[in-house]
Amino acid sequence: MAEEQLTDEEILALADTFQGSAARTLLSRAGFPAWAIPERDYGNSLEFWSKVAEQVARGAMENGRRALLAAAHRQFPYNERFAVAPASSRTVRSGQATAITDSQGVVVGEHNIQVNVFTGRPEPAGPAGREHPGAPGPA
Repeated sequence: MAEEQLTDEEILALADTFQGSAARTLLSRAGFPAWAIPERDYGNSLEFWSKVAEQVARGAMENGRRALLAAAHRQFPYNERFAVAPASSRTVRSGQATAITDSQGVVVGEHNIQVNVFTGRPEPAGPAGREHPGAPGPA
């Protein structure tokens, strides 16, 4: 499966918002591999993010585009340019518990993506003796 590429608009938005150490911090928060972070041969933020985009397109990390945009969205939730991130950058492995709050989605398993919108409202409990909304009360 081909890796999703950052669009020109997304690269520009990242370059406008994350410069210098802020750019490296965002990459770290997104789980971007240190070996793929540009160290030289860029003169400005746009060139830096263009080089990052090249690494994302080459598959430097799984779901790189989504992970970067999700990390940017978490830092600036009201910046509409990052609101398009459809999935969280966190991967949940089988048998691993995790809490999900204020998120747009979660990566499930190795290659499957389940997109959910978490609004902070309690979810109805599932089977195994837990109540469902509208289910009869205890006997």
